[in-house]
Amino acid sequence: MTTQRTFIVFIVFAQTKKGMRIKPFGQIRPRRILGLFGALILSIQCCSGQTTNILDWSGLWRYFDRGSLPATNWMMPDFDDSQWPEQHGLFGYPRLEITTTDFWMQTPMPYGHGLVPFSAYYFRTKITVPSDVLWLVAWNLIDDGAVFYVDGSEVGRIAMPAGPIEYETRSPRDAEVGLTGPEMLSLPNLAPGEHILAVEVHQAASQFVDTVFGMRLVGGVPFTGQSPTITRQPGSQTVYAAFPAMFSVEATGTAPLVYQWSTNGVAALGATARTYTTRPSTLEMNGMRVKVAVSNDFGRAESDEVTLRVIESGPGPKLVWASASASDRYVVGFDRQVVQSTASDPNNYYFLQVGTTNRVGVSNVQWGVSQVRMAPVGTLLIPGTDWVLVVNNVTDRDNVPIRPNSQIAMPVYLVLSNSVSAAWRWDASGRDLGTAWREVNYDDGDWTEGEGSFHYAMTPPTLSQMASSPLPASQGAYYFRKAFDLAALRPNATNVVLDLVHLIDDGAVFYLNGLEILRYRMPPEPIKRMSFARSNPEWGWTAVKLSPTNVVAGTNVLAVEVHNAGFGGPTGGATNSAAFGMSVSFTVTNAPVIPALHVVTSDNTATLTWSGSVYRLESAPVLEGPWENVETEAGQYVTAIGDTPRFFRLVTP
Repeated sequence: MTTQRTFIVFIVFAQTKKGMRIKPFGQIRPRRILGLFGALILSIQCCSGQTTNILDWSGLWRYFDRGSLPATNWMMPDFDDSQWPEQHGLFGYPRLEITTTDFWMQTPMPYGHGLVPFSAYYFRTKITVPSDVLWLVAWNLIDDGAVFYVDGSEVGRIAMPAGPIEYETRSPRDAEVGLTGPEMLSLPNLAPGEHILAVEVHQAASQFVDTVFGMRLVGGVPFTGQSPTITRQPGSQTVYAAFPAMFSVEATGTAPLVYQWSTNGVAALGATARTYTTRPSTLEMNGMRVKVAVSNDFGRAESDEVTLRVIESGPGPKLVWASASASDRYVVGFDRQVVQSTASDPNNYYFLQVGTTNRVGVSNVQWGVSQVRMAPVGTLLIPGTDWVLVVNNVTDRDNVPIRPNSQIAMPVYLVLSNSVSAAWRWDASGRDLGTAWREVNYDDGDWTEGEGSFHYAMTPPTLSQMASSPLPASQGAYYFRKAFDLAALRPNATNVVLDLVHLIDDGAVFYLNGLEILRYRMPPEPIKRMSFARSNPEWGWTAVKLSPTNVVAGTNVLAVEVHNAGFGGPTGGATNSAAFGMSVSFTVTNAPVIPALHVVTSDNTATLTWSGSVYRLESAPVLEGPWENVETEAGQYVTAIGDTPRFFRLVTP
């Protein structure tokens, strides 16, 4: 829905010896307006749509000022005006006819021939009309009258008589400079593209000879927008007495969106944000009806009406644990059985990034007696950041709700995988590399790099259907290294799981950051370059799940040495082939450490304390902000208790 507004604007132009000036309407006596100053009353109707500029006051015009009619077809598109001079507006005579800061005479016009003044002046310019323009509106500075043409057809007159217009035709208005507009031009079937705009300006029959011409032209394009649509309704809230309740709504539509919350059918004062926080609730507020209207220039949408339930304080269910089962699946546990209808309502949960106002809703909520499984809406929780789950309105079997805005730290699931065909650096030189080659900072710059899998002497059947890289013969072990970047790993990361799926001919030892994490078909004694594998088995893939404790934030190096059973090996085998292929997957759970903000009151002061030097304190007059930084000392802030409430929060730098 579009709106159309009409304004009546009174503008008075008073001519003085110093030029034209604008006087406020209230300083002019009504009976003198038309007689003394030639005042112009503008009725301005703002057309539905936005505007695009087509011609400025200072636009370029070609003009004819020779004291005659240039030609009968001077206004036609095919008229040759190449011999006419070209200058910027405004045009006029005398030069100081206009001296306001809003308008400035750029091109003076001649008075006439000797003592005989010119009767008319002629102007032409090219305009380009965009394809989406619906209408044209013009503003004009004219002294005394004018006729307007587009592509040779007359589209309007200002202070000119009816009938044919000749060079000697006089304007009936013998007044000072007049500003007209905005005026809608009558341009039926005007096609997009280039057009010729022509104007002839005429003098009045007066002993005072002066002339002014200037024009501004804009085109109207349609508004493009969308009326509001509520995408997430507010939910009913249950709070303990003396606690505020917070309602929220999500809506889409062309900005800006305007919100207005109401309680019991009456607009709530100052409740004009996406969220609405009540004052501390009382038992008398139990059953209060709440709704919100969202509007913009294109329409209005109303939410469902929800209710506020206020109960006396009591022990409700508590959040006791949380886990990440996959990158987009999370599970939280309560200390008791919870009611399915309240625990499976997605409006009762949201993820909140610690230290920010960044929220993520939930979906696919699944109830499981005393635990609930859910997924974030639209986006994953970002590894390397701290999140909590905020829970409201979940009740136990006695219908007692959880404490409002209960929170629990949420682990963030991070997966880093590499396929079998990933690139590895390898060495088959036969050199004795000792133990240094398995360390993180070892320089493997002279090693060869290739894509897996790798083989020597024969291609295993399991590798025949995939890309593989041949290895040369080696007098001893084959060595492989690969670096993994776990920059998003937090210092408080837990549950690091390393999944390996490997194909080895014949045996191998695996190292992570220099420490051995796995042996496969290798003897228990210290491994050297010429050590032999214990067996020569059939080809096959083997899956292994490990829980290493030496994973670090940043670069981690996985190193593998592959050994052959070889001639004279423990099994007496007679093979001399080798193969190595492996897929790798790191799974890490980041468990955030959530700071606690403690408040102790004494007399008329409140002392706020918290732990963790990485957090800073912010304060705001209302929950929606604006939030400002608070100067503190050593994790403590003391403030006076006044009549005006203040909100405090901890944020990360």
